[in-house]
Amino acid sequence: MFEEKVKELAKLRKELVEEREGDYKQKKAEIESSLAYLYYKGCLDDIEKLETEIRQGAEANFKATGEKNPHPAVEIKENVVLTYVEVNALNYAQTNLQVAIIPPSLDKKVFEKQIRALPEEKIPTFIEVTKVGKATIKKDLSEFLNN
Repeated sequence: MFEEKVKELAKLRKELVEEREGDYKQKKAEIESSLAYLYYKGCLDDIEKLETEIRQGAEANFKATGEKNPHPAVEIKENVVLTYVEVNALNYAQTNLQVAIIPPSLDKKVFEKQIRALPEEKIPTFIEVTKVGKATIKKDLSEFLNN
């Protein structure tokens, strides 16, 4: 008794799922082929392309000139990247920055925070300091539209 009913239930459920998936696929295909969707998708692609071009251009400009505001809608957020050999940093910290030592190793987060706080001329020579810019674009650009 149960065997046949469970088998019939399984069959009906499978048919229902297949029907829903077919309807979904058909509706999705209809939507994706509509002109409104194609226009919307094209706008999204254009937006992504322009945002990438603006960011890359602003970051390249920052790298070349150090300018952080190439346009009122674009800002460069500067990040300082420290590159160093950890053994050298540990040796330095043992004599100059004991707060950055968690025996037997170096607390990189504390070490880098302390180094970033130093004036440029006081940063040890074994540390390479690189300023990296990351461009951000304002969300609301309505003020830049020509009415």
